[in-house]
Amino acid sequence: MNKWMNIMVITLVLTLTLIGFSSCGDAGGEAKTVAPVMIVVTGVEGGSTLGGDDYNFASDVCSDPAGTGSCTFYEDLVTISVEIMPLNMDDDFEPSDYMSVMITGYEVKYERNDTGYDVPKIFTGATTIYCAVNEETEVPVTICKADMKTMIPLSYLWQFGYEPETGLDIIHTVCTVTLWGKTLAGREVVSNPIRFNVNFANWAG
Repeated sequence: MNKWMNIMVITLVLTLTLIGFSSCGDAGGEAKTVAPVMIVVTGVEGGSTLGGDDYNFASDVCSDPAGTGSCTFYEDLVTISVEIMPLNMDDDFEPSDYMSVMITGYEVKYERNDTGYDVPKIFTGATTIYCAVNEETEVPVTICKADMKTMIPLSYLWQFGYEPETGLDIIHTVCTVTLWGKTLAGREVVSNPIRFNVNFANWAG
């Protein structure tokens, strides 16, 4: 009898211990890693090297204003507007400064919006932009590095004037940018992706 009682007591203690570890793991894990805010992308504007507007931009792959026959390659930049919004939207909720976000990086990737397949390579970039909670902030982002215009498929456009795969003199793409960072409390947060059209061509050629 005592033997079975001892087994029941040990089983009960182990069960309670496991429940305790499970609770502690949740409190020390998800509660510390899930951010109480979200990065909401509200808009995008083209930089000085990009023509167009309304989420449709034109990138010149080769700049040769003097007509010398040699290319100068420029990176393309956009300005992305973001707002740091609390997940808790109750009327009596007071946001904390620790919910503000330091944006530290971004990812840029392309897909074709025409009949072609080759795209500029996916890449990530680093930045350091402070975004106060409940305020809109502008984040400069490089969407095409200068050396990417010396690589296939963009190099076809200034070398031949068209892309051999499609016969087109414009490469139509959709660019997707995703931002990420951490709250001042150290919790990671990622933005919603923003998508816009970028049309590459030897516009000045």
